[in-house]
Amino acid sequence: ARSPYTSAGMYAFDERIFGAIERIQPVANGEYYLPHAIQVLVDEGIPVHYTLADGWRVNINTPQDMLQALQYVLLGDLLRAHSERLLGPPPFGVGMGDGVRLRGAVRFGRYTYIGNYCDIGRNTCISNSMLMDHVTIGEDCFISNAILGAHAVVPAGTRTEGDGVPVVVPDGEVLVANAA
Repeated sequence: ARSPYTSAGMYAFDERIFGAIERIQPVANGEYYLPHAIQVLVDEGIPVHYTLADGWRVNINTPQDMLQALQYVLLGDLLRAHSERLLGPPPFGVGMGDGVRLRGAVRFGRYTYIGNYCDIGRNTCISNSMLMDHVTIGEDCFISNAILGAHAVVPAGTRTEGDGVPVVVPDGEVLVANAA
């Protein structure tokens, strides 16, 4: 039946889920859907419980989705923390983890998250981007619209703007200078 509810994609299972997964069939595109395995558990009389979650949810299937979710999180945190003091449009959010090292003048633009133990060179600007833990950015860089994986490296002088589609650097990789 149609419902106003949807799965947030967060589950906690015991070992019985593996047997249920073995008994389901793939759909037309060849994928196996976890909700079908959950239905097997229900059909077998195994108790399945749920919890309603408050707030927003967003599917994260693309790098653009990930940056959109970052905006929701950062803006939401700011609104909750400062709602009594906002007189005009809300400020833009910047989140920063533990142990971040800023090596001189660093500017942050809107909707930016800096993970734990990142090392950022002087005269660098980072905007609308997400840096996972232990990212190293050289000096004189301009990073916008990017997702940098854990332990990624950005050489000095690199400029990247992501031109509508975020630049994604996998964990441990080096960003190619002047990427678009």
